[in-house]
Amino acid sequence: MAANLIRFAALVGIVLLMFSEGLHIERGELRFVLRRPGLAARSVLASVVLVPAAAWVCAVVFRPPAPVQVGLAILAASPLCPFVFEKIARAEGDRVFARSLHVVLAIVAIVSTPLALAGLGRSLALPLHFPVFRTAIQVLLTVLAPILAGVVTYRFSPKRAARVREPLEKVALGAIVLAFVPVLTLRIRVFTELGPGGYLAFVGMVILSLAIGHTLAGRDERRRTTLALESAARNPGLALAIAAVDFPGAHPAAVLLPWLAVFVLVTGLYGAVRRRTTTSARALRPPAR
Repeated sequence: MAANLIRFAALVGIVLLMFSEGLHIERGELRFVLRRPGLAARSVLASVVLVPAAAWVCAVVFRPPAPVQVGLAILAASPLCPFVFEKIARAEGDRVFARSLHVVLAIVAIVSTPLALAGLGRSLALPLHFPVFRTAIQVLLTVLAPILAGVVTYRFSPKRAARVREPLEKVALGAIVLAFVPVLTLRIRVFTELGPGGYLAFVGMVILSLAIGHTLAGRDERRRTTLALESAARNPGLALAIAAVDFPGAHPAAVLLPWLAVFVLVTGLYGAVRRRTTTSARALRPPAR
């Protein structure tokens, strides 16, 4: 019963979140990354290639428990966090870049997610047995299709899109929270059973991902902030959906919840530093004449 609840809530949550995300994307924003192929290539490299590599490094170096390694693999293979837009905005990042990049990553994830899962599972000897085609179809139906549906809806009915996106986001967030309910009954045990290796692996993965995105974004400060946060952010709804389908007897949220706490803390510190840096750089610019 609990497994079915997690599976249903995760799928509903991720579909509604991706659809509501598409409702934010204007037609002109889709061309931002496509007009900058070098930036697009580096962004894809960071988010779907180097972040899984960082997860592998953390798993090898810190040797966390097996459930944490499985969680790291699933998270590393799950880009497109729908909650990252607000964090990027608070950190003075480039929201147009972020929205355009999400559409590109949604397309790439159809191939990158199953391949990353297969590669990490094999290299770390994890019990990951994801049929590549089935996982690709799952990403297509739960990520790409809802985003594109949201973009099309906004294109033809922007006023209606503006009215429904906030209620949809609330319903979607409620579904994601519902997926975490079974594990919340474990309370403090969720945060104590991972051990030092688990937390070190989480912290290491987030820091490495931030560094990867920051470095590959180029010299523009706002894009550095955006790609760093985009690379570090993982999609908890997609991760829950993948784990619930392929590990129906497990409690994937028992790993995702501590990771989420680490992510919020580390990226919050990074965002505060970047906001101060961007504000200082803006203040040093000569006034326009």
